[in-house]
Amino acid sequence: DFNSEAQVNDNFTDGDFITNPIWSGDNTEWAVNTGKLQSNSIVASSKFYLSTPSTLATNAQWEFWVNLQFSTSGANYVDVFLISDSQNLEGNLNGYFVRIGNTPDDISLYKKSGSTSSLIIDGLDGTTSSNLKAKIKVTRDASNLWTLSRDLT
Repeated sequence: DFNSEAQVNDNFTDGDFITNPIWSGDNTEWAVNTGKLQSNSIVASSKFYLSTPSTLATNAQWEFWVNLQFSTSGANYVDVFLISDSQNLEGNLNGYFVRIGNTPDDISLYKKSGSTSSLIIDGLDGTTSSNLKAKIKVTRDASNLWTLSRDLT
């Protein structure tokens, strides 16, 4: 027997992010282009987000593909939240996220408690660059053990 439980799966081939599942947040800052979600913002270093509800937090796996068409830095990076107790990802919250970029140009896992972010898994420095293409996979088992993998090929 094989049991599978999918909480959220969206490949954006339906051409939008407002149905099946419903994503909400800064909707004007996002677009779906040829089956891919992309930022629609033209302001460098701006903050904007989308989120969708999920109750899966342990015995879970998150996979996503990114193509950053800018050079990462301390002001230019991407946070992909896996778990959050708030739909609004711009304020204080409790959750976990993958940061892609930042000053060390790495891909790392963080825990956020209120306004404080703590590094959990430190990625390899110098991994991100301009026009980064990466597949990222994060797992959390029943014992709350996290793993972070990335494929840059």
